[in-house]
Amino acid sequence: MFSTNSVCSVSCLEIANFNQELLKSNSDITILDYVKKINEQFYKIDISFIDDFISLVKKDECCIHHDMLVKYGVLTNIETTKDVRKMIENLTDDEEVGNVSHREEKCSQKINYYLHPRLFKLILIRSKNTKKYARYYLLLEEAISYYNDFQILKLQNKLKETQTLAVLQLEKFNTFENFVIFESNQPIFKYGIIKGSNDNIRDVKHDLKISDEDVIYEKKVPSASNFYKRIREKLRPYFERQHSFKRLSDKAIIDDDGIEDFDKELYAFYAITRNIRLFDITMEQFIEKIETIDNERFE
Repeated sequence: MFSTNSVCSVSCLEIANFNQELLKSNSDITILDYVKKINEQFYKIDISFIDDFISLVKKDECCIHHDMLVKYGVLTNIETTKDVRKMIENLTDDEEVGNVSHREEKCSQKINYYLHPRLFKLILIRSKNTKKYARYYLLLEEAISYYNDFQILKLQNKLKETQTLAVLQLEKFNTFENFVIFESNQPIFKYGIIKGSNDNIRDVKHDLKISDEDVIYEKKVPSASNFYKRIREKLRPYFERQHSFKRLSDKAIIDDDGIEDFDKELYAFYAITRNIRLFDITMEQFIEKIETIDNERFE
């Protein structure tokens, strides 16, 4: 039978919610505090030694006395220093034994072993007496991955806030452009779109004889051209397309009289006009789609 005291499993959804809560609190949490916090909430394993272990990372010398192996539960007791030497040889490879120094006390002729921090931690992980250090390093690995997700989430949120702030600041400098839907006198394509500056809106309305009563919807948007292109991409079936021809080179000038002399697959193209025909949709639903497209530009 397997023991029920197994390693805690944390779902991706739990971590995602945990990171979102940190984000809402505008936390600049360090990775060490993140490990402690995530352990406290989910894993609940003994990591009381984490600060001591972290402090050893920058020490590159044999500085840990063999008595620490008893303190950390690797050895139950040490009757002779030969026990220490034997244990080190059993739990490490030959090249790792070199990470041990020993000093002999003259008065008692007792040998004191001093371990390098990396060797000391390796022995803890490989210990048969306790699995808590192995579980601790599993926690570190998972926490690093989750902390990386949190940092990416923070960057995405910061980018979104920056974009939103930039859009809000546009109003301050009055650089928003107009986007207008009007009702036309066309028999099939009964609606049309005008975009751009106030002057352009005024001139087009004058040329097309559009009055204020003909305007169905108008909106101030940053980059009306970008907005219009996104609408045409998303709502293409509702726009009128005109079959046109254009000059591809000085030697290929196409006019009405010479159309049949050229390969239409090479020279024909469709131009989308400002004219709109709605089918299977109301104008209210069409406007809702437009609002959604505008919001998606800044997500």
